[in-house]
Amino acid sequence: FSRCGANTVNFRRLRTRPSPGPSGLEYSHYCRYETSPSEPRLIGGRRVALFETAPLPAVGPFAGLLPTWRAMRRGKLDVSGPVTADSRLSIDVTVLYPGRPFDPVRIAKPLIDGLVSAWHVHDGSMIDIVAPRVASALGLSQQEATILLMANDMPFLGLRRLLWPFGASVQWNPADDQFDEVIIRVRPSADRLIRAVGSIFIDEP
Repeated sequence: FSRCGANTVNFRRLRTRPSPGPSGLEYSHYCRYETSPSEPRLIGGRRVALFETAPLPAVGPFAGLLPTWRAMRRGKLDVSGPVTADSRLSIDVTVLYPGRPFDPVRIAKPLIDGLVSAWHVHDGSMIDIVAPRVASALGLSQQEATILLMANDMPFLGLRRLLWPFGASVQWNPADDQFDEVIIRVRPSADRLIRAVGSIFIDEP
């Protein structure tokens, strides 16, 4: 799908029982992929937050989740409603870019992992080990990395053991399973900056 030239990608998780496969057998889950000429729309829900990242670096802006996480932690999140650990959520995000467009398929994982990680507060577990590793990867001081990990200014998804040591680096653990749908759009920016803007929605019964 990365070669089809699309500027929008939509991921959707349905929690209904799958239809039988072509063989007639039933399975507990399945995946379907398709291209469509029409613009995707979220199934529904009420908007509970608006967000905008700080500018992302011009080189390697989506090389792993760290650049997006830092840009979101330095960005803005305007929350208008409560969210619990049981809430089913959706994201509609637009990546604004100068010059050559990004392929939304290729940037999907680091973009969403970075955003969702930024909406947590790390619970402080092994902070003396993980903070220096995050700092080294991003060229930050250990103090700034600690503040970005543990500051309570963006606790949209709550307190969590967000990361732990893994080899010589860290392993991240955002609650991305709360998000049943994601739309990623890539659009030209009006300036020379790369950033992500969007909305978070909550599904209501």
